[in-house]
Amino acid sequence: MKNSRLLLTWTALAVTAALAMGIITIAGDDPAAVPSADTESEPASEPFPASPPDSTLAEVPEPDDEPAPVPPVVSTTDEPPPPDQLDVIVELSVQPIRPVIEPLAEGGASREVGAYESAEGVVSEVLLDELIVTTDDPAALDGLLERRNGEILESGEPDEFGDGYTDHLVRIDPTTADPSSLGANLLAIEPFHVGTLSASSGDVVALLAIAADETANHGLFVTPNFLEHSDDVRVDGVDEWDPTGTALGANAFEWPWLQVGGEQDGGVSAAWQMLHGWGGLGNRVDLLVVDEGFWGNGDMPFGVETRKASWKKYGWGESSGTVSAFHGTHVFNAAAGRFDNDYGMAGPGSPVVDLTVMSGGSGTWSRMRDVLRVVKDVRPDIVTMSLSSDINSFIGINQWRIDRIFRKVRDQYGALPFASASNDSRNIDSGNDLVLPCESRFVVCVGGVQGGTILEWDDGSLVENWYPLARHPISNWGTAKNTGSVEIWGPHCVLGIWDPEEPNTEGLLPVCGTSFATPHVAGVAALVKAANPGLDANELRSVLLATAHQDALGSEVTGNVARIDAYRAVATAMNRPYSAPVFTQVAPAAGTVFLQEDFVDLEGRFTSYAGLDLPIQWHRPDGSPIGDPTLEPVVVSDLAPGTQVFTASATDIFGGTSHAQVVIEVANREPDVSITSPSSNAYRYEGEEIVLAGSTSDPDLLHQELPDDAVIWSIRRIGQAGPVFSAVGHQGSIPGGVLSAGDYEVEMRGTDLGNASISDTTLLTILPIPPGESLPTVTIISPELGSVFGAGGTADSIRVAAFASDEQDGVIPGTRMRWTASHGDTVIVLCEGGEIGGSAGTDCSDAIVSIPLSPGAPTNFDWELNVQAVDSANLPGTATAIITVDTGVG
Repeated sequence: MKNSRLLLTWTALAVTAALAMGIITIAGDDPAAVPSADTESEPASEPFPASPPDSTLAEVPEPDDEPAPVPPVVSTTDEPPPPDQLDVIVELSVQPIRPVIEPLAEGGASREVGAYESAEGVVSEVLLDELIVTTDDPAALDGLLERRNGEILESGEPDEFGDGYTDHLVRIDPTTADPSSLGANLLAIEPFHVGTLSASSGDVVALLAIAADETANHGLFVTPNFLEHSDDVRVDGVDEWDPTGTALGANAFEWPWLQVGGEQDGGVSAAWQMLHGWGGLGNRVDLLVVDEGFWGNGDMPFGVETRKASWKKYGWGESSGTVSAFHGTHVFNAAAGRFDNDYGMAGPGSPVVDLTVMSGGSGTWSRMRDVLRVVKDVRPDIVTMSLSSDINSFIGINQWRIDRIFRKVRDQYGALPFASASNDSRNIDSGNDLVLPCESRFVVCVGGVQGGTILEWDDGSLVENWYPLARHPISNWGTAKNTGSVEIWGPHCVLGIWDPEEPNTEGLLPVCGTSFATPHVAGVAALVKAANPGLDANELRSVLLATAHQDALGSEVTGNVARIDAYRAVATAMNRPYSAPVFTQVAPAAGTVFLQEDFVDLEGRFTSYAGLDLPIQWHRPDGSPIGDPTLEPVVVSDLAPGTQVFTASATDIFGGTSHAQVVIEVANREPDVSITSPSSNAYRYEGEEIVLAGSTSDPDLLHQELPDDAVIWSIRRIGQAGPVFSAVGHQGSIPGGVLSAGDYEVEMRGTDLGNASISDTTLLTILPIPPGESLPTVTIISPELGSVFGAGGTADSIRVAAFASDEQDGVIPGTRMRWTASHGDTVIVLCEGGEIGGSAGTDCSDAIVSIPLSPGAPTNFDWELNVQAVDSANLPGTATAIITVDTGVG
């Protein structure tokens, strides 16, 4: 388990039977295939929106109080592991990436590299015959040198870290090892080892056996000298540099890892503008890049300082054709590549960074001591290291040693160190291994995210692919929420220059890996330091974490999910009274209720933190925009009933966007519904067709008529539930024979667009026809259905004409006809024949009539025009026509 990294148990253990017999298994093919120690070979190519807070520096939390690194604790209480818990074999398929590396010192011999793989599949590379020894007892060190025919190659300063211990790099004689003791001694130090440890050669087994024996039995802290690698990703499909490619575009402000908004929302472009507007660009920040393969180019910041690492050259590249040859170039450009120079890429720290580059010696001893030496000399503000070592044993010692170094870098020399999380697509908080220097508590470990449009290779061609925000699939991650895990996240893929060896070449290409997420975050840290030069390393770290986006980067990442936000970090560091744009509603006044036919002014002010009015983009309730952003009021109409929410948004010069809502209440008045036919308390006989007609109007829509499908008729027999007939629309009819004799309620219900519903009702009586009789048949000749009449307040000069006949009586004369006009409860007799109650001789088969209207009557009224023809048995036949009386006509 990870929490056992600082625990060493010294319990005596039984040696496995195989090891006790001195047996070491060799697996693989012909042993002759193993490269000899004298073989010189080329090294293998290495793998290559939220609004800013209204916060101030005072609100940034202080970092956790990290205790000083202490020596690993010795425990004697654990039960010994079973003797068959760990096997050690030689497996020829396990080999180092580079079997030989450069000498430790100028003029020295090349150094051989071995490798071994844990049962969990983590491969560690070590320098053969070299051990790092830490002790506070000179006599114990002398004992090791005597036992192992050893010699001290280099030593640190006595008590360099204030803990009484001194570090030494020692060369030992592997023939002094007892390989059969490795399993027992390694389990005594780290009981978690289970399964098979596979070594590339017997020399690796001997090296581990000596380190384990000296630590378990002689009171020393001993560990191999592990080899580190750059944490980048090869650009697949590129064997030679091709300067003819394309890129995302020339405007870096639109790149997803720099822009405000979008998936990554890095906020770098806004941070640049903020520093420019408030004078922070005059503050210089010293950045140290520790890497290999530096090539000068047009993106390199002015005034670059180079530092040797031990006896080596300055680290400037010597060969082309592979990405790793230019690794350091892409790294410092990812941190501080010059922006706005019509060339190459743009790094966050570009406007403020003074750059120092160094190539460290190979092996954790040389590399870390070189970092310590250069930091002491240069005193940078920030250190970025895109490299790591995978360590699968001697974990507690290595954790202790690396913490001692970087606590001094941070707290004594004032530099905030960053390191990459590496690219193995694994949880570094699970299993029994260590990724250094990333997992030091005194180093900010950086993981890689993807999101937005990214330039990638596809079968040798560059393509633009879009991804949602998430952990990049190959980036390591963590599940622990502490400083010893992946702590913050930056862009996994950025753009590098096509050919660093030819610095005038145009074009960009994608470079991917936590190697580039790390310098990007370090470049943002430089912006924050420029914004407030008084921040110390702890405060700088706190600002970055406190202002970061807190994102879900995938279900696996349950630890730290802080994703860099340069905008918020710089605003916080400057202690500016920044706030996102603030909205003030001007119109309409709160609480105002509008009608659907009203025209409504939308007016407001979005004010930036500096008090400037910003153009407002208004959106309708359905999300559609209303014109372009404007400072002027906008007018809306055709309002739907109910609560309507309009949205206003504005963006300030730094990309901060705010949204506000304007809520409008729109009244929904009930519609007007009136039955025209049948008239109130009408009666009909069985078998008659009954006309259904009515009028509606919606007062919220300028008294427009409701749609036909919003009008429902229901005919119910009095005393019974449920309708016996239904119809839809303003006009219809009940066919003859549907209704039997009895009393009925006729209901007409209208429903408006706001779901307000109202109905009108009338009573209808159906009479039986006497036996042997039939109803007269009546046909209206005039007026035509739907005719409109009206003049001067009186509907006059209406010609009414009809023809009627009866089976018993034949043609029924006009003297037995009666015409009426009905609207609601109003019934007007227009013409009544002389034989049924009218003036003697009056003939109503063809007559001119008028409908008198009362003063102030509506200008548009539907009337039911009925004609009855009464036969000799006094049975009426009825016909109906609906006409409109409009006093506004004529």
